[in-house]
Amino acid sequence: MDDGPMGSVGFPKLANAFSSIGSIKGLIIFVDFPDVIATVDLKSPWQTSSIPNAEKLFGFSSYGKLELKVDMSNKIYRLQKPSTYYNLSADPSGGPLANAPQHKLDEVITDAITAADPDFDFSKYAFVAVSTPQSPTLALSGATGMGQNPKQFDGVTYTYGDFIPYDGLTPLDKPYRTLNFTHDIGHMLGLMHPYITGAGQPMTGAWDIMWSFAFQNDFLGWNKWKLDWIIDDQISCLSGNLNGSVTQLLSPIGDPTKNKKMIVIKLNSTTALAVEVRRKSPFEDLQPEDEGVIVYRVDTTKSQGQGPYTIVSNPTKTITYQDFPEILGTMKPSQSVTDSGYVITVLQSVTAGDYVSIHKVA
Repeated sequence: MDDGPMGSVGFPKLANAFSSIGSIKGLIIFVDFPDVIATVDLKSPWQTSSIPNAEKLFGFSSYGKLELKVDMSNKIYRLQKPSTYYNLSADPSGGPLANAPQHKLDEVITDAITAADPDFDFSKYAFVAVSTPQSPTLALSGATGMGQNPKQFDGVTYTYGDFIPYDGLTPLDKPYRTLNFTHDIGHMLGLMHPYITGAGQPMTGAWDIMWSFAFQNDFLGWNKWKLDWIIDDQISCLSGNLNGSVTQLLSPIGDPTKNKKMIVIKLNSTTALAVEVRRKSPFEDLQPEDEGVIVYRVDTTKSQGQGPYTIVSNPTKTITYQDFPEILGTMKPSQSVTDSGYVITVLQSVTAGDYVSIHKVA
């Protein structure tokens, strides 16, 4: 499918994203500032939570195709510029302050790499994340592009970097904090926020760590396909010339087998329906009643925040997680959804997965 503006969710993934296959290493660089000096143990939340979560989740979600290892600097580097120089204050609801000067996330990351350069061979690292103390002047965070002319270090040019202050990882009892690092790596792999966001917008889906407040953290099947963790042979592709009905057994997204994982119904060059099975797994703490088949629409013309993914199955089946109401949308045997001229029905649930029928409305 055609890729949309600003990357979107189409194919192929952005050329400047790092590889989603093989063994890769990341580096955490600890820094502080003349006006914001580190007084807490910056390493602790990384060691106990953020790094182990990321390494385990990517290994699991990729079916072992991506092996992630993350190193940390042994010291805190003092940057020369004050924190206020970088314009990293944030609006309480998130994002940059209105009418504020342009943030300099790319510059603070570059300055951190420059400070650590004598101690590291950056040719060993696919990405760098910068960790700082907590401060109102360091509230803007996340994965970011590194500008039009990124500096080269040891032969490596980083087109993405990550910036996470201490309160971006803590408190540890808030999953959307402890998983921020994993979420940001997803961005650097070329993935986007899946659902529409903003005040007054429809309820989001409950799936995929690329939504910071998702009830379940394993990636949507489409994202796994885009990252080559699910291959074409595991997709049952249908198009407008479907005659009669098609029945397919789909194995759960969290199951490492090489069986069929998704049905994709191509509606046109920019939109499709995706069908997959979600069941309890190490990264999906589902109750039996929450398990089932989900159907979602993929629109590659919609970029980040505009809702490239929309859950269309069972929209009244919801859950409230971390104070956010979200659509589970899972369907059980005998349940169906009609969308874009197709009837999608769950026929039977067995140990190996769910049998799903697709019928085109005449």
